[in-house]
Amino acid sequence: MPRQAVHALSKAYARVEDVDLFVGGLAEYPVSGGLVGPTFACLIGYQFFNLRRGDRFWYENVDAGFSSSQLRAIRSSSSLGRVLCDNLDEKNERVPASVFHRPAQKGNPLVPCNHLTPLDLAPWKEYHSKELVDCEYLGHTYAYGRPVHVSHCLSCRCHDGGLVTPPQFPSVYLHN
Repeated sequence: MPRQAVHALSKAYARVEDVDLFVGGLAEYPVSGGLVGPTFACLIGYQFFNLRRGDRFWYENVDAGFSSSQLRAIRSSSSLGRVLCDNLDEKNERVPASVFHRPAQKGNPLVPCNHLTPLDLAPWKEYHSKELVDCEYLGHTYAYGRPVHVSHCLSCRCHDGGLVTPPQFPSVYLHN
């Protein structure tokens, strides 16, 4: 805190404990790389922490529904730059390395979109096992995969969803 601010505050307040939070926060030197002092930096950081923790839609919260492998994929390759690249019309576009800062040759160069890692969608792939349902044919129930004997020379097979396949003629071969 600058000496003149300390002097002005000591005139306005009898004790250090009486200094108003907002006034004291404005009087502090900014933290390295920041615009506010350590008190406001702490308060703002704590507020963002609570906002994120309390947001049921925040992708890292349990309520969001992402698996641990999906979260790893998001953390390893997601960036606002990648989102911008995915939504640009031109394939050879470039975005700043840090999209929230002005591009500069030194410190924040433009990066080709094809250098940014795309999101790995493999953790979202769903594998469905088909429900194995028995087949009904002429009042009889046949287990999945089992032959359905229609006659002494004709059989079908019970397949997915309780469907009977077209007849198979095991001993008769038809030729054109």
